[in-house]
Amino acid sequence: DQAEAGAPTPAAHLDPGDESIPFYGFCPEEGTAPQGSPHPQLFELARVHSEELLDRFVAMRRARRGSKGLREGLRDVLAARDVDAALAKLAAAPDRFEGPFDYARGAAVLLGMRALGKNPQLALQRGRYATAAAVGPDGRRHEVDPAAHALVALAARTLGDPKVERTALRNARVLDPEEPAFNLALGQNLAHTPHVAEAIDALDGYLRSTRDDVGSAQLRARLATARDIQREYELHHRGVVTLQAAPGALPEDMDAPELTALLQQSLEEAAEMLGMRPRPELHAIVYRDRSELLATTCVPTWSAGVFDGTLRLYAGSLKDPAARRRVVRHEVLHAQLRAGRFPAPHWFHEGVAQHFAEETRRAHLRSYAMMVDNRTYIPFASLEGSFLVINRGGDARLAYHQSLAMVELMIDRAGKRAIAHAVDYLRRDGDPKDLLEYVTAPRPVDGDDLLSYLSRKLRSQPR
Repeated sequence: DQAEAGAPTPAAHLDPGDESIPFYGFCPEEGTAPQGSPHPQLFELARVHSEELLDRFVAMRRARRGSKGLREGLRDVLAARDVDAALAKLAAAPDRFEGPFDYARGAAVLLGMRALGKNPQLALQRGRYATAAAVGPDGRRHEVDPAAHALVALAARTLGDPKVERTALRNARVLDPEEPAFNLALGQNLAHTPHVAEAIDALDGYLRSTRDDVGSAQLRARLATARDIQREYELHHRGVVTLQAAPGALPEDMDAPELTALLQQSLEEAAEMLGMRPRPELHAIVYRDRSELLATTCVPTWSAGVFDGTLRLYAGSLKDPAARRRVVRHEVLHAQLRAGRFPAPHWFHEGVAQHFAEETRRAHLRSYAMMVDNRTYIPFASLEGSFLVINRGGDARLAYHQSLAMVELMIDRAGKRAIAHAVDYLRRDGDPKDLLEYVTAPRPVDGDDLLSYLSRKLRSQPR
């Protein structure tokens, strides 16, 4: 692994056979979700820190102690009145520090927690204030409370900035390396970056104290396999794209700079079509063969590529230039759409990905002809969940083909901006189950409309 600038050096890795780390296999059993104890939450750490400020203020009032600036500053912070001036009063108060506790930075964490839901940018600002260096009247530098870094990480996560979140979690872990919430959050953040060894180290720290979190233990096991497979992979960068490629895996007519350029361009075009900002980072891997792809993921054996937080391809899927363009654009679309962190029906994910990749082929048309001739289609509600549970290639193929048809019907009814309109609806907490009806209003579509559209599409094909 190549460490980012300023990244703390991770501790020595545990031996894979160390019994202190539980092993539950690599993937959830078919049709089940990983079970385990509730995850420790960064939010709880910051909330407890905020409650400490309240407790100290109550104690101060009862004891009738504290300087005028400290009492007034705390009163205004708690009343949410002129809070910037209140923070300045606390910062200037001669009794700002009470042992290791810093009232000014504690107030900033409290204010940041209050702002987190409605104004994460302000929460980030408060968190950065709380993590700034502070020197007491005696000239002694006071250590930052790890909860302040937790606030920064929470705000950055809400804003969709994994790099800032990662830095905050690394800093928090240096201050409190045993805290399960920091270890888990950092492991999850790093799981889809080139820093696999550091991710394993963080998850090991978490799993030492939490033995029944099956999902995290399975993630750790997959990462350990990835670490071994990717040990000699070459690393390349362009824009927000980081590419890891197995030696010799790239096609003869495309080198790493060209592939990273294609990934970057596709990401920008996907964001424009969806009406979104491009995601801030994208980690992509090209494996030697499909077996390496399957060893590091939980996808069906028929998968040619996948985005599971990392965009994963293998050499065989990149040999043909036309197929290469399709698979890259398909998976990039998934990467960009999921950056929004809003729920969307699976038919929309897969249909838009195929539309963006211009994937309509003869196989699609054969599926459409079968649907029209037999007056049959998959009920729309059945396409809302993941297709990864479909193990039969034929069944999965029909689900994918109908998803593309549903998206193109939506565009046919609502125009070129239909996809961005759909994304905007989902962003505003629209119900994913009503997405098709919303976009095609005032004449919502049903199965008969889909078959009618497909009939017209088939008639328009060249003979």
